Amino acid sequence: MLQIASERAETVINLFFKYALERQFYPIFERVMIAFVRGQFVFKTTTRVVVDVNGVGYDLQISLNTYSAISTKDSGLLFTYLQI
Repeated sequence: MLQIASERAETVINLFFKYALERQFYPIFERVMIAFVRGQFVFKTTTRVVVDVNGVGYDLQISLNTYSAISTKDSGLLFTYLQI
């Protein structure tokens, strides 16, 4: 089951970048330093999640929609956006 979820995530990521590059839709990359993180959810609250990605912990701010989607999961993939 985890393998299928991982393959689906890879497909979504590949389609996302393929679509953007084919249409020369580069503004989506302007505020992206890290496009996504995939790993174990070490700590979760309604506004934050710490994702362990190969031993590096990323502290991410999340929306309530994101929290409701990941609240029962131990790991997953989250797309990121850099807000300055």
